[in-house]
Amino acid sequence: MRYVGLSLLGLLVIAILLIIFIIWHKWDIFIHYHEKKLIVELRSSFYKKRLFYRDFSVKPEKKKSSQSQKGKNDKKSKFWTRFENDKKRIYNPENGGFSLTGLNAVLDDFRNSYKEIKDILFTFCGDLRYKLEIPYIWISLDYGTGNPAHTGMLYGTIWSIVGIVYPILARYFHIAYPSIELTPDYYDARFNLEVKSIIKVKPAHIINALLRQGIRQVITYYKNNFTKGSVENG
Repeated sequence: MRYVGLSLLGLLVIAILLIIFIIWHKWDIFIHYHEKKLIVELRSSFYKKRLFYRDFSVKPEKKKSSQSQKGKNDKKSKFWTRFENDKKRIYNPENGGFSLTGLNAVLDDFRNSYKEIKDILFTFCGDLRYKLEIPYIWISLDYGTGNPAHTGMLYGTIWSIVGIVYPILARYFHIAYPSIELTPDYYDARFNLEVKSIIKVKPAHIINALLRQGIRQVITYYKNNFTKGSVENG
């Protein structure tokens, strides 16, 4: 009986050490988008696992599911539906190709969505400040709108967006300046995008940031719903 207890204690110690190692070990998240396929992999010197794969060229089949699964599928379908609609607003061959008005409308929608989550996003990123590394970003874009003027305007818009987004990310993360290859085609309509990136992160830092954010949300909810009510009733 004594040896059984010591064996169990030894297994428990090994399990705890393994969990600590996994949490504090720095993992690489590899992201690759090419030919309408998105792959996200978790990599390490001794481990590799595909976390996500999506082929955007294939429409997902509709399947019968339970109520809970149906709710999850509805949320996913809303996300992908919006994604497809935004793409069509920016570039739709049936309506003359690239639309500068559509691009501005999509950017306005994202600005409004950003304002709604700005505070939460900033506090969450603040908890991860310089604890997340993005040492490699490579973007290759071969595009053409079919309209030389629009193609030139889009070229300038892309570099403007990079110039705005990169300094914001650099405030919170160790991030390398992206290597971007833009190849505008001033004669034909085309769009070929490839993206590769590596994100280095320790799960412990993510868990810590999530716990902090959760505690903030609980405190805010308590103040808004219970403190005010007690004051009014008092």
